[in-house]
Amino acid sequence: MGVVAINKKPARPESFVDPSADQAGFLLSTPDVLADLLCACLDNAGPQIVSEIILQDAPFATQLIDIAVKGGADTISATEPVTSAVQSLGYPMIVSLVLQSARRILERKMSAEEIAYLQQLWCTSRFTAQAARCIAPSVNYPYIEEAQLCGLLQNLGLYQQLVRYGDLFLDEDPLPWSCEEQSVWEQQHFQADHLQLAAEHISSWRLDSFLADAIRFLAVDGNQLQTVNPLFRIARLARLFASSGPELNPEATHLGELFFNLRPVETDYLFDWVKGLSTPVSDHQHDVAAAVERFNGSCQRLTRQIFLIASQEAARSRLTRGTTPEEVGDIAGSLYLENSPARKVHFFLLDQRRQELIGLSSRDGSRLSREIRMPLARETSLAARALWGDTAVSSFTAEQALTVTDHLLLRLCGGQGFVCYPLRSNGHPLAVVVFGLESQKDMVGLQSQSVTILHPIISAALAQVSMGELNRVAEGTLLLRRVNHEISSPLTIIGNYAEVLKHNLTDKAGRELVEAIKQESRRVDDIVHYYLNQQDMFEFPDQQVDLNQLVRETVETLLDAEITPRLIAVDYQLQDDLPRLATMVVLVRQILVNLVKNAAEALENGGRIVISTREGFCSERGRYVEIAIVDNGPGISAAIRDRLFRPVVSTKGGGHSGSGLSIVKGMVEDLGGRISCHSDPGVGTSFYLQLSLVDDFSLFT
Repeated sequence: MGVVAINKKPARPESFVDPSADQAGFLLSTPDVLADLLCACLDNAGPQIVSEIILQDAPFATQLIDIAVKGGADTISATEPVTSAVQSLGYPMIVSLVLQSARRILERKMSAEEIAYLQQLWCTSRFTAQAARCIAPSVNYPYIEEAQLCGLLQNLGLYQQLVRYGDLFLDEDPLPWSCEEQSVWEQQHFQADHLQLAAEHISSWRLDSFLADAIRFLAVDGNQLQTVNPLFRIARLARLFASSGPELNPEATHLGELFFNLRPVETDYLFDWVKGLSTPVSDHQHDVAAAVERFNGSCQRLTRQIFLIASQEAARSRLTRGTTPEEVGDIAGSLYLENSPARKVHFFLLDQRRQELIGLSSRDGSRLSREIRMPLARETSLAARALWGDTAVSSFTAEQALTVTDHLLLRLCGGQGFVCYPLRSNGHPLAVVVFGLESQKDMVGLQSQSVTILHPIISAALAQVSMGELNRVAEGTLLLRRVNHEISSPLTIIGNYAEVLKHNLTDKAGRELVEAIKQESRRVDDIVHYYLNQQDMFEFPDQQVDLNQLVRETVETLLDAEITPRLIAVDYQLQDDLPRLATMVVLVRQILVNLVKNAAEALENGGRIVISTREGFCSERGRYVEIAIVDNGPGISAAIRDRLFRPVVSTKGGGHSGSGLSIVKGMVEDLGGRISCHSDPGVGTSFYLQLSLVDDFSLFT
């Protein structure tokens, strides 16, 4: 935009009419509102925030609803038109509309008087909208956004007249708010007044609302509005608020009492409330030079935001080249290094199943970042603490001593300190990015918009490639289901023949061989079903699982088939105040089934199984809960115990058959847990299952 001089352009000929004035996209929006919208979209702000910004600018709100209605009027709510339009169109379309409006305002050559009038018009529209928003709940009108939009659009016709007639309109010294006198001279000079123009445009939306009518009849005698919809009266009172000077217009006090039985002190309170939320137009009158200066400053800010949008789109384009988390992490790291003072950048993805943060391969080829695995307990690392929050966590300002993991991160980053920033996708935790910095003063550079605009698009890119990997897993699952379907019948037949053969054999060696065939058939079936169940697991674990209850329920399912026929006694030693945990219930249940069933088979007839739970802590993994399953069976020899969790191990009927323990170990690892075994021949066997605890279940909501 060129420099604006404080002089008036020559008047256009009286016959000039700009036909684009009938299109909302050609009306002139507030540069500050357009800049705020771009900033909100860059930061991926919520729809409510974006809607609140749009409800400060009549031209853009009108253009937005125009476009949304063209896409389907049934998607627009009559009581929340702007909010529903935002949700219907989405941010990419909103950014496109903002850029169109920005081009219109930045390229238009305007006189100082036109700028000054626009500043007053923008201010009046915001003030009237705010007044309607404050009045509506005070008089028990439930549709707040409808009332606010009604206030905002009262001056829509004035924007249209300005674009239509330019200096011909300004030569008449129009007021920046609606009034009956102005409507009269508009009819005389332009054959249409601003209220008529606004009502016709709003009527084209075909909303189930009196919005257009409330503006059309804004100037009628107040007595006619006493019995109509409250929206008419709210609009009229809001207009009087906007046209008041520093003191409230006495007519507003009168109509407040007439329309809503408001006492004068209550109407004065409402007026003061609105003035505290929005700048009155009287503060912007009679200072043309200041208006031009404000306008130029706003346009410069808008231009900066446009360049940031361009930078973000360029970064988004670069990120699309990555097809794996490692490739996206490599590109994202380059983007952060180019736009921040960080000397190194590392990414740690959240593994929901194992409840760990796992490092991506470093772009410099170092293996160290990939080998760092961080549990989610807050006390274990600054990265875990950042994941739980919404803000960055720094080693420079850490409130407690750095842990061993923190020192490893410090070495990895190679500087004097580091900052951990959480990345989220659709509100869910996704990853932590760690910036290595040379000094604490470099932290300021991480707060610049050139860095913060990268967070949402990098999060989206990482989430997309992660979903792509899940889709590839789904394709593998389909193939696995087909394999399972093909082999299930032969396995059943093999098992049945083996059972018949076992009854026909009399020698011990032959019967043991048949039993081994049956076990191996079952193992194949178990392995296939395990991997099928593994693919079917939910991305997010079950929350607040009562482990004691799960233990009891699982054992009860085994009583009739495995425990009672063998005359086995089961004792529980469960910690009463055991913390709840987030975990995959389907896997924990299957692990318990396998371990308890193995213990029962080891005991044969008689014996005891003791199942206990407790809470524990270790420096490496933080807090955990432990389930111990102890039996007083024959035990396992040292030779077998050392190879117990390998797939081929079997104790040949001696109890704790190894056919299912390799699968159990895989399930435990999928949960991010640990399993260990202690056994003494002739004394018994103990299995210990440890599962990590998390501090805050909101991480998985």
